[in-house]
Amino acid sequence: LGNLSLVENDAAQKLHVERNHVPGERMAADFLGRPDQMAAGVLHDTVEDCGVDPKTIKEKFGARVAALVASETEDRGSVTKTRSESWQERKEESLIILSLTKDKDVKILWLADKLSNMRSFYREYLKSGDDMFLALNQKDKSKQAWYYHTIIENMTELKDTAAYKEFTELVKKIFDDKEAE
Repeated sequence: LGNLSLVENDAAQKLHVERNHVPGERMAADFLGRPDQMAAGVLHDTVEDCGVDPKTIKEKFGARVAALVASETEDRGSVTKTRSESWQERKEESLIILSLTKDKDVKILWLADKLSNMRSFYREYLKSGDDMFLALNQKDKSKQAWYYHTIIENMTELKDTAAYKEFTELVKKIFDDKEAE
């Protein structure tokens, strides 16, 4: 792949925004240090949330970026199921991919994305408590807890990073601390 130019990185950001996706939280950009990681971080939701063809990502950003994006893209499964109905199946399949990967960049991308999500969750949790789960595709807090705890279990090779430590602390505050409720 070589280095993504600033033009390509700018194009990745525009593609992300043009598909009407406005990220709720900037991903841990300092954790995504290489250009291919940064491009994948910007593009990680464009396939599943915005309908971007994975071939377009490969053509514009190369095979490595496309592979990283694919590692974070959930299979939509049956078109007859809603995102809420398919939540458990989608999460189980994605966790299998995470647990089997030997690619540290995949785990870094996952962690940056999930840390971003958890930061947003925590801000909302401080305002709304467990009512925040009512706005999610999976409203059952215990299932959300299972998902995020399983991510932690599959990220142990990143345990010495600040991002991992922050992520695990936020998961604990939302799902484990009784005082926070």
